[in-house]
Amino acid sequence: MVSRIVAQEMSNDLGQTIIVENKPGVGGSLGAKFLSQAAPDGYTLGVTTNGTMAANKFLYKDIGYDPESDFDQLAVMFAVPYMIIASESSGLKSFEDLMKRAEGGGEKLSMANGGYGTAVHLMAESFTNAAQIEVSHIPYKGEAPAVTDVLGGHAPLGISSYSSIAQHIPTGKVTVLAVTSKDRLTMLPDVPTLSELGYDLPVKEAWFGLAAPKGLDPKVTERIEKSISTSLNSAAVNEKVSTIGGRVINSNAAESKAFVKSEIPRWGQVIQQANIKPN
Repeated sequence: MVSRIVAQEMSNDLGQTIIVENKPGVGGSLGAKFLSQAAPDGYTLGVTTNGTMAANKFLYKDIGYDPESDFDQLAVMFAVPYMIIASESSGLKSFEDLMKRAEGGGEKLSMANGGYGTAVHLMAESFTNAAQIEVSHIPYKGEAPAVTDVLGGHAPLGISSYSSIAQHIPTGKVTVLAVTSKDRLTMLPDVPTLSELGYDLPVKEAWFGLAAPKGLDPKVTERIEKSISTSLNSAAVNEKVSTIGGRVINSNAAESKAFVKSEIPRWGQVIQQANIKPN
């Protein structure tokens, strides 16, 4: 949703229509492979994520492209943290409650997530590994059904983005126990971060960037960089990012290239610790 608003703002800046085309499959790898094979003329860009540019390299045996050598990274646009949540029926009202229950030696807790190998699943695995607690991770076909089962009390714990649970927090149907971001969220000032609780996860947020096929003309790169920056500074984009609990990053091409390179081993570490084998 945010990327479509970015595209609209860029369209206004460039004076050209930008067509947004969904290319799902293999955790986004099909879209990234398509991008890597496109002409490097500046007319085909792709939204990138921590999945397509980092984690997928370790989740699949052959994604059909190299995240570092097949793209010109143009920007890291924004990032979104996740929330550790508990159902009303679980009786868990704080992070301390969770740890006491998990360390009590009673019934093993389960945690719903939005899908095997997704950022939200890997973040959950990273958290339980850091906290050294036994939790059954239950993957769903998307974040919405995972949250629905937490709300219904079918899973005592879950992990989700803010936008998926915002409307349910005031009702008491779900309690946010902690957030994965480095800093507390403005809309949840009383909810602690995992970092301040003593758990420094290798990865703390899902992120979204923009890239082009390798070989973009430097002048074209400069013009697109400027347009992306203008878009990300717009009120429309900042408002939308804020409503989903995220933060605008707005890095340039050089910064984005270095960032993606640093993220690859981080997500690889999480996957290795979770003992997830490539498909």
